Formats: sequence, structure tokens, C-alpha cells
Amino acid sequence: EQEEVHEQFNEAVRENEELKMELEEIKSKLKRMKGELERERLYVENFDRNYEIQLLKNAELQQKLDDQDRSKVISDLPVIQESFEESLYDGSLTNEQITELLD
Repeated sequence: EQEEVHEQFNEAVRENEELKMELEEIKSKLKRMKGELERERLYVENFDRNYEIQLLKNAELQQKLDDQDRSKVISDLPVIQESFEESLYDGSLTNEQITELLD
């Protein structure tokens, strides 16, 4: 009977050691997964930051283009007006075209 108890004890110790090893493996996997999640979080955070920066740059560029277009139109207004007046007088514009231009 004492030998049986001793055997059961040894079996319990072996099972305990196996469980400890499994627990260590799980801890190691969790630590690895935590590191991977942190890298993913940083990647997403960096991506979001870069996306916002790009949106701001695009908005600035669009504003510059709009300003340039506005300046170009303003500088071209006398030429456009002269061309329009000439077209009115020489009859090369139709009534439809004139209406579209005035709209």
C-alpha cells in the first residue's frame, strides 16, 4: 500500500511538471502574441498619423492649386473679356454659347 501511494505521488509530481511546462509554453506564446499585437498597434498608429499628414499636405497642395488657378483666371480676365467681346461683335458665338457663358 505504501508503494502504491509512493507511485501515485510520483505520478502526481510528473503530471505537475508537465503542467508547469505547458504553462510556460502558454506564457511564452502569450508574450509573443502581446509583442505582435504591440507591433500591429504601432503600425496602425503610424499609418493613421501618416494618413492624416498626407491629408493635410493634399489640402495644402489643393489650396495652392486653387490659389494659382484663381490668380491665373484673374490675370487672364482682360484677355478673356477682350476675346469674348470680339466674339460677340464678329458673331462667332451663338446665343446658346452666350447664355452658357453668362450662367
